[in-house]
Amino acid sequence: MNYYLAVDIGASSGRHMLGYLENDKIIEEEIFRFETHSKLVGEKWVWECEALVENVIKGMEACRDLGKIPTMIGIDAWGADYVILDRDGGLLGNAADYRDEMALVGMMFELENTIPYAAYYRKMGIGRMPIDTIYQLMALKNSHPELLEKAGAVLMIPPFINYRLTGTIKQEYTSAVTTGLINATTQKWDRDTIEKLGFPVDAFTELYAPGEIVGHLSKEVQERVGFDCTVVLPAAHDTASAFLAVPREDQHSVSVSSGTWSILGIVNDRPVTTPAAMEAGFTNEGAYPRQYRLSKNIIGMYMLETIRASLGGKHDYAQLIGMAREADQITSVIDMNNIMYLVAPDLIAAIKDDCSQSGQQVPQTDGEVLQVFFHSLVTCYAKTIKDLEKVTGSKFTSFNIVGGGSLNDYVNELAVQATGLPVLAGPPEATVTGNLMAQMIAGGEFANMEAAQAACARTFPSRRFD
Repeated sequence: MNYYLAVDIGASSGRHMLGYLENDKIIEEEIFRFETHSKLVGEKWVWECEALVENVIKGMEACRDLGKIPTMIGIDAWGADYVILDRDGGLLGNAADYRDEMALVGMMFELENTIPYAAYYRKMGIGRMPIDTIYQLMALKNSHPELLEKAGAVLMIPPFINYRLTGTIKQEYTSAVTTGLINATTQKWDRDTIEKLGFPVDAFTELYAPGEIVGHLSKEVQERVGFDCTVVLPAAHDTASAFLAVPREDQHSVSVSSGTWSILGIVNDRPVTTPAAMEAGFTNEGAYPRQYRLSKNIIGMYMLETIRASLGGKHDYAQLIGMAREADQITSVIDMNNIMYLVAPDLIAAIKDDCSQSGQQVPQTDGEVLQVFFHSLVTCYAKTIKDLEKVTGSKFTSFNIVGGGSLNDYVNELAVQATGLPVLAGPPEATVTGNLMAQMIAGGEFANMEAAQAACARTFPSRRFD
């Protein structure tokens, strides 16, 4: 039996999940979990990159202690944030935290002055999100140009950790697309844009597709963990891994990866960079192995977690859902695309104020606030699906919800009502499952993506809501 180790790193925690095949099904076992932290340095929030590496190695030690040695390891993480190495491979500071995004809004306007957004979108196909790496790098160039002058490599978080494990630099396609610097047609770094923005072109190293082998563990890491294994590239952007694990029961389905963010879209063989797609706010990000995910980011369960914290953290998620179900019916909805909800100091007050300002009924109880959130989320899902149908000329016949949010049956039921589509819920650990699928294809367990997705559907049959 071959073990495959998926390391899935999120903005608040990371986990190591071992996977293997048994009776043609993908079995998953959590081995190690760790918290991820950013810290305030001066006026900037940054990630402690070496702490991420250390926790990845600790999880590998946990595998050794259990006597379950992985044949391969693949790392996925969130997009946007990056690390700069100097020309000798040393770390130049820590990675910026994307949640510092309000400091980057001005960079969006600065880009417009350099490259009109319509022209940028035609070439890159990337929507405007202040958290994207392009704006982080623009801000860095304004504040610390000397760092970019010293840059030998600009790496996303997963390839940086891979480099620390193996000594080899291989930038992965799906995570690199979140920089906003990949040409949608060529699927390569757009040198013209990089040069116009004054970034060091040579620091953007060759791109590799998911499934490529990075290398073996370095001697130093081998000595520490007590074994060697192959480091492979999964779809390193966590959303790309999640979309790989979407069941393909319906070829005319639309999907959402529901977690901290809700990312709703479809996978295409070609980018869609039309004015209509741009106006509707869709972005063309990477999908396994070198496809495109035409999608839109919607603030998701981050808001539920924030509401939970505002209530003192005394309710679990089942209790929060129960409070919403039991509350008096309220039809007010808020704009789930309003990025101000990411930085509101009091989210409950912000929701109430939003309802008041828009002339809607103001929620009075905690249950009513929660109901406004859940109804607003599915209302946004429904509108985004209609927009996607207009942009693509498609007609969707079902709605896949994957990720942790797929376990929320209240949302699943509301989504049926809002979209008019049957909802297929699961798998709940879609990111980990997709990571393992890519590794197992690379390891020869599956002949191709279709075989892996068939095994995924056998293992995690969707729960249907009509």
